[in-house]
Amino acid sequence: MPLPPPPVRPDPNHVPTERELREDLAAAYRLIALFGMTDLVFTHLSARVPGQGHRFLVNPYGLLFELRDAHPHIGRHDGGRAAGSAAALESNEHGV
Repeated sequence: MPLPPPPVRPDPNHVPTERELREDLAAAYRLIALFGMTDLVFTHLSARVPGQGHRFLVNPYGLLFELRDAHPHIGRHDGGRAAGSAAALESNEHGV
């Protein structure tokens, strides 16, 4: 059986879209759940959306890691207000 080809290096000039970031963030949450690295208290992942301003993707409060997908992440603007969702933020995310 032949070996698969080596992975291709990503383009260092590629700017990910918000959709790509949402998918990658959801995949990271699911990997953390798969490897049992959830302590349900202080574990947190977020991603900054490229572009103007300071927007971050953070997880809604109370959603288990293994249930995350690309859609429930809350877009959060600079200044701490949630954008595009009425879901509650975790208390440690108010400092992001």
